[in-house]
Amino acid sequence: MGMTYIIGVNPKSDEQSAHLNLNSTSEMYLDSVFTLAIKSKLPDLYEKISEEVIFIRFDYLSQKDFMTVVNQIRQLKDRTDLLEGNKIGLEIWDELFEPLILKDERYDTK
Repeated sequence: MGMTYIIGVNPKSDEQSAHLNLNSTSEMYLDSVFTLAIKSKLPDLYEKISEEVIFIRFDYLSQKDFMTVVNQIRQLKDRTDLLEGNKIGLEIWDELFEPLILKDERYDTK
């Protein structure tokens, strides 16, 4: 069974919250990225986004926490010691999540 990721977009627009449903293989790779970037470093923040067993939620995060998650994952791209699974997870992040992140009202370009 896969995982549903709820990103959240600007509530002032007509768009609903952005949802991504990933199959279990893609989710496994992406989970390795979350574990490396957030779960091991920032367990309290990871607890906030992994509210339920089948959801990873970003939509309730404050702007600060949202940007912390985004920046922690982006920092992994500079590492040279990543396993192949982490690299695949980052590719999934770039392809599916980044376009939604950039549209979110909490995205801070500063």
